[in-house]
Amino acid sequence: MPTINNSLGVVTEGVTTGVLSAENKDFYERTLLTRLVGSLKYAEYGEKKHMPKNEGDTINLRRINSLSLPTNPLTEGVTPDGNNMTITTLRATVEQYGDYCVITDKLDLMGIDPIITETVELLGEQAGELIDSVVRDIIYAGTSVQYAGGKADRASLTSADVITGTDIKKAVRTLRSNKAKPFSDGYFRIFVDPSVA
Repeated sequence: MPTINNSLGVVTEGVTTGVLSAENKDFYERTLLTRLVGSLKYAEYGEKKHMPKNEGDTINLRRINSLSLPTNPLTEGVTPDGNNMTITTLRATVEQYGDYCVITDKLDLMGIDPIITETVELLGEQAGELIDSVVRDIIYAGTSVQYAGGKADRASLTSADVITGTDIKKAVRTLRSNKAKPFSDGYFRIFVDPSVA
């Protein structure tokens, strides 16, 4: 049975070393350090749709637009003109992304870290961040945009154009004017870069 004596010599199955080497003194923790994983923000608030198998790579989403309000009262005995419904079609194309890590059979057999588990977690983390960044890029490419200080576009912004409470109120007014529904807590959501916040 292995024993440790008082003089820091280690006796193991009849082999004695008087002084531990630097490698033997270090304790090796087999659990790898946790990576700093950012929280995913954008994809959480999107509407998710199921794409059936064998149906191509493009999905068409349709929305019936709201009707305009009638501006004149009814006249007795006269049938009103009525309204035509309009439909907005949105098209989305499925894209495929992928990556992998090279793990040799030797590393799998002889590595002292739980390399397969860590690799799977690493690829899962990468996939989540990828989905969030793709959703972010689509959101940022939208045309309903308001810039700080009432500027017309991103190119005209300067370092003096900082977001203010007035800009936030204007954005909320725009959302409400366009019949945007707040979340269940009664508030809208905003994504703000830490330097802006």
